Amino acid sequence: MNTPERFTLDSGTDIPLLWYRGQPVLTFALIDRVHQRTDGRAKKTFYENRDRFIAGEDFHLVDFAQRSEFRTFGIEVPPRGLTVVTESGYLMLVKSFSDDLAWQVQRQLINGYFRARRIEATPPAGLPNLFPGADQPPTARLDAALLRELRLISPALAQVYLVEMGITPEYVAGVLDRRGLALAATTAPNTAAGTAAVMPNNAAPLHYLRERLDRMADFSTAAVWIFLPDTWAAVCQPYDARDTLIRLRELGYLLCAPNRFTRQGPRQPNSRRRPACYHILKRLAKQPTAATVETAPSTETTA
Repeated sequence: MNTPERFTLDSGTDIPLLWYRGQPVLTFALIDRVHQRTDGRAKKTFYENRDRFIAGEDFHLVDFAQRSEFRTFGIEVPPRGLTVVTESGYLMLVKSFSDDLAWQVQRQLINGYFRARRIEATPPAGLPNLFPGADQPPTARLDAALLRELRLISPALAQVYLVEMGITPEYVAGVLDRRGLALAATTAPNTAAGTAAVMPNNAAPLHYLRERLDRMADFSTAAVWIFLPDTWAAVCQPYDARDTLIRLRELGYLLCAPNRFTRQGPRQPNSRRRPACYHILKRLAKQPTAATVETAPSTETTA
């Protein structure tokens, strides 16, 4: 029996009905479970075709700060975030599943799971509404005074507040699109004159990184900031960490070995271990001018 919190397939498999930003979503683990696939199959398929999925439309990256919302369903959000797929992302992901069970499960999820309607709780008479403006556009929910205070305390807190109120990159892009406008295209210098490389869709803006790199780095030298992978994922939130690395590499701000993003970090205390880390050049902190053309550093440069 299906309830507002659970969904049961004809096979008897019972899964939680997950909601994110007002729509039903699925995790990779849930997709593997309902399709009776080996653990990790859906995730592997997603990352093999990552460039075909659009952030904010086919999938979302749930921030670690929202872990309490998913914990009620028995789902843990790791520090690096949790990827969830929408209806369109699910359909793209299971295109290669062609067995009889896959066809049955797809029909049930599309006609049932993704057609579910969320039942919003109504506060009893006489009690204040703790979530005013839930039916209003995101800009109408903002408290300007609170936003100013948060910006004075920490830009990161202000960023979290905006995201919680619904002011996300996808929302901004949608508003501009409806008004016939578009975000300025981001390009990178290329070795061939007159050409430009297209940047990844969900890379963190440089001004956003400049506010966070120095205070969040795990290690630092005169020339570079050094980040462990989990720390780097936290730095880039709510943007995609890998897309951001690709962008920095194209712009010449990432010091890396050939064919991979990482280099060895400092030796750990009381250990010979030198973990794989991301090395970001500190010249990123300097605002580049229009006349300056950044070139990629040699991979032989020492940190």
